[in-house]
Amino acid sequence: MVIDQDSGEILTYVSSVKVTVGDEYISDDFKRYVVTKIEENRAYAQSFGPVDEKRTVPEDSNKNKLLKGE
Repeated sequence: MVIDQDSGEILTYVSSVKVTVGDEYISDDFKRYVVTKIEENRAYAQSFGPVDEKRTVPEDSNKNKLLKGE
């Protein structure tokens, strides 16, 4: 699991890939987090604020089409 190191909120669960310090996670509400430490099966991440949605969703992606109502 990835946890916000400031609030303690669980950001996401990860089971099939190894998480390492420096990995990045972008939440559903387009906030950027960077993993700062690992303790057993918990990864702690620091928030770096919002990211520009246009930079995270490729123009031709299905998500972008859904956002536009296509």
